[in-house]
Amino acid sequence: TTRASPPVGNQYMAALLAITAAVYAASLVIVRTSAFAASPDLLSFGVAADLTLVIPLACWVLVLRRSTMTIRSLLPVLAVSVLGAKLVLPVEHRSFIAFVRYATVPLELALIGYGIWAARRAMRAAHVRHDAAGRDTAEALEHGFVLALGDRAAARVIAAEMATLYYALFARAETVWGKAAVFSQHGARSASTTWGLGLAVVVESVVMHLLLARTHPAIAWGLNALSAYTVLWLVGHYRATGIRLVVLAGDTLAIRAGLRLTARLPLAVVANVDEVSWRTMPQRTPGYINAAVPEHPNVVLTLRQPTTVTGSFGLRRTVTRIGLRLDDPSGFGAAVRQGAGTETEPR
Repeated sequence: TTRASPPVGNQYMAALLAITAAVYAASLVIVRTSAFAASPDLLSFGVAADLTLVIPLACWVLVLRRSTMTIRSLLPVLAVSVLGAKLVLPVEHRSFIAFVRYATVPLELALIGYGIWAARRAMRAAHVRHDAAGRDTAEALEHGFVLALGDRAAARVIAAEMATLYYALFARAETVWGKAAVFSQHGARSASTTWGLGLAVVVESVVMHLLLARTHPAIAWGLNALSAYTVLWLVGHYRATGIRLVVLAGDTLAIRAGLRLTARLPLAVVANVDEVSWRTMPQRTPGYINAAVPEHPNVVLTLRQPTTVTGSFGLRRTVTRIGLRLDDPSGFGAAVRQGAGTETEPR
């Protein structure tokens, strides 16, 4: 079980806010004095140190250390402190900020490496314990980076980006053990749509680069990078849709739909399984996620209660209905109804 962080006393939060306000007020006054103009290098060093080191240290001593959070939780605080220092100090006196920012790069790389190591460990552990729902790389990456960075959005987003890279370039078939019911989704992917969109992105990128390269080179290269990522995601999603599986193992339903959806649901939370066609598929409404895009779904799960799942780019969503396109929709519906111990027929 996961132990919750104990609440931090209001007096410690108040002390941290008071220190932060005092440091920023003093810094804003200092950079506007004649003394700063006379000795800008020395005083800018002191101001930057106060903003980027003193405040994170106070946050650790007064708040984080008194909870179950680890020192890695300081990274967001340090990033905000560096941004604050850039806003306070004049442009020509930010050399210490650059030093702090680059000094944290090894730590960030170490955390990413730790996340990958933890993901590999999670996959090995799944193999050892023969997890009935099978071994899934995207799930393992999310587990690893949450372990490395804490259960926050940044960890899930990084895990999703690593999963995109993995499925686009390195993926191989996932493994399922035991007597789990396994359902593939090859029909949910379209090679023509994927390559058509990819070609359109490449052509548009070339045209925009030719238009902007001379006058706005930074924007041109930024659009090139965005286009390259888009193509990588399209390829990753296409391959992941063919590799990842929907697995019914005991009382757990593991839904893995390309790069769009990852969820493990207790079977008891599933109220209905309905086979649908393009004529009868539900309209887009709050709480509904269509994980079959660009195809239309042929199965819609209706849940008994709002449930949190991991969607595209690692973002969490709360859903009440899930649309899937499975290669054996009838077999899936029968397996879910049998597993749930109900004779309810599809509507």
